[in-house]
Amino acid sequence: MSGRAFIRGKRPSARPVRRPPRPRATGPLPPSKADLRRAQLVQAAIALMVDEGLPESSIDDIAARAGVAKGTFYHYFVSKAALIDALRSHFSDAFQASVVAAVDARPPGDWDGRFEAWIVTATEAYFDMHALHDLVFHGPAMPQRQALDDTDIVRHLAALVAEGQASGAWHLGGEEPARVAALIFHAMHGMADDALAAGRSAGQLGPLIARLSKRMLAG
Repeated sequence: MSGRAFIRGKRPSARPVRRPPRPRATGPLPPSKADLRRAQLVQAAIALMVDEGLPESSIDDIAARAGVAKGTFYHYFVSKAALIDALRSHFSDAFQASVVAAVDARPPGDWDGRFEAWIVTATEAYFDMHALHDLVFHGPAMPQRQALDDTDIVRHLAALVAEGQASGAWHLGGEEPARVAALIFHAMHGMADDALAAGRSAGQLGPLIARLSKRMLAG
C-alpha cells in the first residue's frame, strides 16, 4: 500500500468543514458593567442632591448611597469635581436627547412645528431638571461665563433656524442663525427662571415663548 495513503498508526486528516460566518451583531451594544456602575454613582449623586444638596454631601455619602465602597468611587472618578463634570454631561445629554426626539417627531418640512417642538420641549425639560441644572451650571465649579453658541443644544437650534431660512420659511433679516439661536435660548432660559422664581409651573410658557420667538424669524 502506498505510503502516501497512510502513515503507520495515523489516518489521513479530514478536510475541515467550513461553517457559514456568524451574522454580525447590529444595533447598540449593551452597556458594560463599568458603564452601569458609573451610571449608578451618577444617579446616587443626583438623589443626594435632591435630598441634601450635593455640595454638602461627601464622597463617602455618595458611595454609600450607591451601595459601593469608597474605593470604587475613585475607580470611576478621580475627584468630586470629576463627578460634577459627569453630572453636567448627564444633564446636557438628557436635555438634548429629549429636544432632538421631539423635533424629529415632526415632519421634515413642518418648520413652524419643528421649531415649536424645540422650544416647548426645551422649556419643559428645563423645568423638570432645573435642580440638577442649577447645581452643575451655577455652582462654584462652573465658570461664570460660557459661550452659548459653542454648546451642542444651541448649535442644534441654530441648524434648525438655518435650515428653515434656507427653505424660505423664515427670514432673519441678514442676522446669523447662531446669534438668533443664542438669543432665543437666552430668552427661554430667562423666562423659565422667572416662572420658577415665582413658583409657577411650565403651563403654557413653552408655547408662549415659541410664539414670541417666531417673530424674530420673520425678519
